[in-house]
Amino acid sequence: MRGFFSYMEEEIHRCSNFKKAGNKLYLESISGLIATYEKVGNRIVRRVSMEGYIILTKYVRTFQVEAGEKGCRFYVEMEKDGTVWKGSIFIGKRVERVEAK
Repeated sequence: MRGFFSYMEEEIHRCSNFKKAGNKLYLESISGLIATYEKVGNRIVRRVSMEGYIILTKYVRTFQVEAGEKGCRFYVEMEKDGTVWKGSIFIGKRVERVEAK
């Protein structure tokens, strides 16, 4: 799960825009491609332009995302062989420094 959170942090920092609609998180890249993230069965998958998919993690019981002006909050529960893992993280938008003139 740490790998998933790290991956999402990089994705959010590289995107130009993000929003949540229904159960999906949409990230738009600077080039205009849109990647979606959603829970399908017991997996979290990533799709680009709604073509194909990549499995980011398995054994997912709960996947919740909140997207706001300042970033995204993720809550994930996983279960494998009777062991449950729960984790939550807020990932803020990329911060850019602007020099005062």
